[in-house]
Amino acid sequence: MATVLHVLTAVALGLMLFGKRWKTTDRNVAKTARVVSSETKSDESENECDRGRKREAEHVPDFQQLYFKLHNLERHVDIIGPARETLVTLLREANLRAKRRKRRGSSILSTGAYDPTALEEVLMRQHEKVMDQWQDYLARRARGQGPELFGTRQEAERWLRRMAPIKYVDGAWLGYAHRLGVTTPFALRRGGESSVVGGVLGILTEELGDGHVERNHVFLYQKLLRSVIGGTDGSNGHVLSLPPAADSLEFVERAGELEMDDPQVWKAATAQLLISLFPDDFMPEILGFNLQYEPVTLQTLVAMRELEELGIDARYFRLHACIDNADTGHAAMALAIVVSYLEVVREMAGGRGEEGKTAVQEAWRRIQAGYVLSQELSHGVDGQVGEAAEGDDEDDCHLTEDEASVIQILRLKSRVGQRFHCTSRVRIGRKLLVDWLSPELWRSKRQQVDLLDALAAAKPWIYKGDSDRSLLIRELSWRGKMFGAFTDREVQIVKDWIDSLARGEQGRRLTDEDWDSSVRNMHQALRYPSPVPSPASRVESFQMRDLKGLCLSIEPKSQDDMLSLWFAHPCLLQNCLSIPYRTMTPLAGYICRILRAEQGSIAPSDFHTGSEGPAQRFGLIDLGLEIVQRRGGGSIPPTCLEDVFQLATQESSGGASTGDRCSSTAVDFARAMLQWAMQPVACSGLLLGLSRAFVDLEFLVSVTEGLLSVEGQKALEHLVSCKLNLLDLCLREIQSDGAILAAYHLGYDRGWAEIEKLLSEDS
Repeated sequence: MATVLHVLTAVALGLMLFGKRWKTTDRNVAKTARVVSSETKSDESENECDRGRKREAEHVPDFQQLYFKLHNLERHVDIIGPARETLVTLLREANLRAKRRKRRGSSILSTGAYDPTALEEVLMRQHEKVMDQWQDYLARRARGQGPELFGTRQEAERWLRRMAPIKYVDGAWLGYAHRLGVTTPFALRRGGESSVVGGVLGILTEELGDGHVERNHVFLYQKLLRSVIGGTDGSNGHVLSLPPAADSLEFVERAGELEMDDPQVWKAATAQLLISLFPDDFMPEILGFNLQYEPVTLQTLVAMRELEELGIDARYFRLHACIDNADTGHAAMALAIVVSYLEVVREMAGGRGEEGKTAVQEAWRRIQAGYVLSQELSHGVDGQVGEAAEGDDEDDCHLTEDEASVIQILRLKSRVGQRFHCTSRVRIGRKLLVDWLSPELWRSKRQQVDLLDALAAAKPWIYKGDSDRSLLIRELSWRGKMFGAFTDREVQIVKDWIDSLARGEQGRRLTDEDWDSSVRNMHQALRYPSPVPSPASRVESFQMRDLKGLCLSIEPKSQDDMLSLWFAHPCLLQNCLSIPYRTMTPLAGYICRILRAEQGSIAPSDFHTGSEGPAQRFGLIDLGLEIVQRRGGGSIPPTCLEDVFQLATQESSGGASTGDRCSSTAVDFARAMLQWAMQPVACSGLLLGLSRAFVDLEFLVSVTEGLLSVEGQKALEHLVSCKLNLLDLCLREIQSDGAILAAYHLGYDRGWAEIEKLLSEDS
């Protein structure tokens, strides 16, 4: 009697006949990943080089398409909507799987209502479990047992290449998390370095080397690959080459050739690019993802040990084993950020009352969702070490009644089908068909769960929730190729299981209004044209303003307009760190340090004088809110940029002393800065020039009496000194690129034009 797995073999051959591709993604992921590139450059700027970079990647697998287009978001605007839909699908699927294999006593899902003490205990138990596994591994090795991750140097090289897509996005899960948008709560940024955003930015910039290229994690991994792969002979006799740039189309087109062909790695890597893309809507999920991803893993420790044994530089893995520690490292920082975030949520919802408790619990459920997304993705990527990988205990895996019935059917069928399929090369998920038929599988509940997951993701055989549409059921029914292999009762059991796959899907379901608003705003930002630099002759006449010779003052009548620009200008460089592969330059390092300074974290080496700043750090948002507070007047403090913009607009339309022209211009220009900031590649020079102009505004605020306290003035004075030093270094880095330099000068001039409109004595 034929087996259900035989069905998969036969139908797979049918796929070849019809020219279809075997997919492993969910219906929504596959649908949303089929997008058409949107080109944003004007016709006159098109050339053959541009068109070559914009070739479509429709022929490569779905997650590889997303990976490429998210690396080049400015040139692929139409990916935004599908990217969001894919993220929601990944969150939903991961949570369903996690609930099924719920780990008793140690899972974040077992904590129920949010309790910071209980959460810390769960995380510490997980850390101790990894350490126990590490000690067991070391004991096995001491007894003479061989390596468990890499048997040979060649295996290590293959593994390092296979992992390149995910290692090349190291830090991307936080790439946009610190972004200042129109509705981003200022409460997340208050407190300078110790704020939620300050903590997020601290982890992100450390992932990117904290301003030092040689510490950048992507740089270190690329250096590792170069040390073991460049110029060596592959098993097939040809010279292996390093993977191309991670943001290039060639990187995904040559994935198979370069042995970067693991679909789970591509899925996990793409998820890291997706998770931080919408921080105003998915901040809890981002923080949950970060909470799970940062602790030290057994795989990291074993890879460090076994690479060193093979004579391979394991600095990349040794660095992660140190900085991700649970005491003072990224793991501890991630926990502190979650606790701080939930306190902010509580306060924003009204404090300790019922509304506050409800808001915290809702945010906590979403943090859990982000956590288990990272956990489930890691489950598909991490190599098996020893007897079981982390979190794979047999007692932790649970089957529903429908699933148990399907497993029982497959168990009986496999007894007669194992040898029949021993030569089949068909894969279900990551394994060959014959591997799924192994007797060992039926003794492992964890592997049974993995089999069901792989089957459920194998379209067109199974469409979740739609057994009538599923090809597996049609092939088992009358006129199907495998009719008679299953009894009518067995077919009905499989049908019931397929239909159950869509039940109980609990994820963040977005309303049409939420969806349309979010996607429309980002589309607009990425399409907003940047100013065009003047001819090169203009560059030669460029000069910085002499602030002492200008007649400028910040009068009460201009403060609302000034505040629109003040609260918006920290956005200028924020997206320059969103793609980790593009941060392996000194320029990106200086921008890392500028962003940390603007948030309130200043290193002594970033000052002109090298002197220490004030003991308490203040970020630009903190200082802006202090200006508002000191103005008084009984007005409600702004909670986000939109509040600031509305205040300036109301002052203008209400006939206040501020001129209509200045108010509308200030808000419009502030919004334009937000939109240019969404194009850090196309507008890099412009954004740097604008940043330099606004340092001058910061200086003027620091010397204007009454706007800030003495402590605030001192903090801003040190901030200005730091940024001047770093922006001078940035200017030095772009001197050799005439186009970027011209855009820098244009940005400086445009920024100063707005400042002068507001602050000149005759305005």
